[in-house]
Amino acid sequence: MLSSTNSDTFKCIVPVTLWSKEPPSHCITSIILMPEHSSIVTGSREGHIIVWDVQEQWKLKPEFVYFSHNTSVDVLCEVFVTLPDSTPDLDGHFVSSDASGKMMLWNMNAATCKLTRHSQFVHTAIKYYQSTSSSTPMLLCCGRYPDILVLNPATLDSLFTLSSRRKPQWMSAFSVFSHQGCNEDVLLGISSCGTVFMWTITGDEKKGGVKLEDESKTVRCMSTQAMACHPDNPRTLLLVTPKFWQIYDAVDMCLLVSQEAPKGTRWQSGDFLAINRVLVGTTDGEAYVYQLPAG
Repeated sequence: MLSSTNSDTFKCIVPVTLWSKEPPSHCITSIILMPEHSSIVTGSREGHIIVWDVQEQWKLKPEFVYFSHNTSVDVLCEVFVTLPDSTPDLDGHFVSSDASGKMMLWNMNAATCKLTRHSQFVHTAIKYYQSTSSSTPMLLCCGRYPDILVLNPATLDSLFTLSSRRKPQWMSAFSVFSHQGCNEDVLLGISSCGTVFMWTITGDEKKGGVKLEDESKTVRCMSTQAMACHPDNPRTLLLVTPKFWQIYDAVDMCLLVSQEAPKGTRWQSGDFLAINRVLVGTTDGEAYVYQLPAG
């Protein structure tokens, strides 16, 4: 820090960051691709955040370095916020969350932090979702705590909590979709013990309240890394664990497809690539595309 105190009434503190010919280490722990593929944001184990400019032929140029967190930046999530006069703010915004529970809301284009929140909750997954049942968007969060937290993306304040009638369990992953033909949303979550929970979000949830699950079922799927509902048929549910990925019928949780990870690899993530294809990623950075059987 450089400070100037030329008078009793004026004090200026200017933060200065210096390093040698070797840049600071940046071991990436989280990554998001911003709209129009113009920028990539990465979080690191060291707590730094870098905004990369995507140039021709997918060459990356570091544009901003944010020295913001003191611990590993575990989650990044793109968000859309609304200004106080109810007009959408179209500037690029994202939320960062670290291993200590600190959350920050960033304006990427202005390179500024708009908001900081400290919490006892450590998130491992955050998803922005515009509900069909409410005009208020939601940040859905799960992590090293029971239940699923629903936050306001513009303030990072709690809206309500999705909890369960069973004993508290950490939620490993979740997926949310809207019901066709009705004004409500359905959220499916799976605990670390392999229990799948279903909540219906109607828009009538009380601020600060707790909403219990509509139903739950147990499957043989421990340590789930990712969960995804098919965009055209939400009844088709993909679960990804380190050892295998599986597809279930979400109505009765009947196992339809199962695929083990190749020898020496571990699954990390997955999603539906098309109506009959699944994309699954490994901890080594490799991606596999699988064709689903007909029917």
